[in-house]
Amino acid sequence: MRILGTAALALNRIWATKVRSLLTMLGVVIGVAAIVALTSIVDGASQGINKSLATLGTNQ
Repeated sequence: MRILGTAALALNRIWATKVRSLLTMLGVVIGVAAIVALTSIVDGASQGINKSLATLGTNQ
């Protein structure tokens, strides 16, 4: 029963502070999207560099 009471209290506080909760969720979503975008950019740049180096061939 204590867990249900705690969950109900948490949901009531989230519902009472709608704007703050929305801004917090928006911040988390933007942060995750930024990390995914940066990871994709770095991975693409790494693949491009590796492809450029592969076209140079080996130095013998």
